Amino acid sequence: MFRLSLGQTCIAVLILGSSYAFAQTSLTTTELQLKQPVERTIAAGEVHSYSVKLEQSQILKVVASQRGADVVVRAFAPDGTKLGEFDSPTGGEGPETVDVFADQAGKYRIEVALFATLSGKYEINVVELRAATKAEAERHRAEKELLAQEEQQWDEANRVLDVSALDHFMADDYVNYSARGQVSDKRSFLAGVAQRKAATTTTNMMFRHEMDSVALRVYGDAAMSSGRVVISSTQNGREQKFPGRFVHLWLLRGGRWQIAGDMYFQDDPLPVTRTEVKLAPGIVDSYVGTFDVAGGPQIIFIKKGADLVVDFGGFQDTLTAESDTELFSKNAGVEFTFVRNSRGDVTHMIIVDNGGRASKGIKVPDKPTM
Repeated sequence: MFRLSLGQTCIAVLILGSSYAFAQTSLTTTELQLKQPVERTIAAGEVHSYSVKLEQSQILKVVASQRGADVVVRAFAPDGTKLGEFDSPTGGEGPETVDVFADQAGKYRIEVALFATLSGKYEINVVELRAATKAEAERHRAEKELLAQEEQQWDEANRVLDVSALDHFMADDYVNYSARGQVSDKRSFLAGVAQRKAATTTTNMMFRHEMDSVALRVYGDAAMSSGRVVISSTQNGREQKFPGRFVHLWLLRGGRWQIAGDMYFQDDPLPVTRTEVKLAPGIVDSYVGTFDVAGGPQIIFIKKGADLVVDFGGFQDTLTAESDTELFSKNAGVEFTFVRNSRGDVTHMIIVDNGGRASKGIKVPDKPTM
């Protein structure tokens, strides 16, 4: 569970993903009224459903006061779009606050479920329901427009692998969750971008990053953007695409928006036609050895018969060659490109994982024989 404790920004805690067992939804929906609190007992597996009717450009504030029940609260727009999940790190005591700006008129749904405790009491209350002032409505619109521009610039910086521009947008406490569940901080994320940038200059490999269908929601000083993304790698005219979806968490700090969290959900890679060639024994021999990958484990290449085999910490996989320098794993979807210096010696390799991310591995010099 990724939690924030930054005042109002905790409203976007679950934007980066985690799931709760909202299984046994209440058969009835209770309509909430302004300053008419409702106290209930909730058990594990239950979901209590509430609704509030809003006009366009109204502001809603709902407070769920925890009285022994550690709850998580979800808010939904009239069209069913999830506006966010709200869960601050307060345990079974204290308030969970839901802030909504109504971009459309209709019934907004609020759901309450347990997060950790087996049962307990809570009280839910609409503490504020009013029309937004002209200034508030204009600020909401302006923030959405500004964030849309920031999101486009973030996409462009990713597309061209601009480390400096990405650094400008990223909060110091930035967290990235990859499709494989790996967690990266700002420093390691930027190091990965720099490695991909280096790969485009040391090999003929190119990377692309395209986003579309971007949806943006603003919650005070926090915002969520989501949409589709396609990461592509191209080498020697062959392109492989890795489609997926992304979720970004933006925080308003010091008068400017920064991206504080990023999560990527990968779809199955689009099929690609590969050409298979047979490597000469001398070429296979030149790739045998150990390679140091920054921020990762060593990768070892060994020869078995006429084949080159990669060893990932004890897991071995036979590689298939597409050319004298490009090999890939049919099982793991990982690609390797070996690079030589002017003397023809293999100095390093570029590994592209099944999510389209590239890393550089430096070949460890062979120990002299006695």
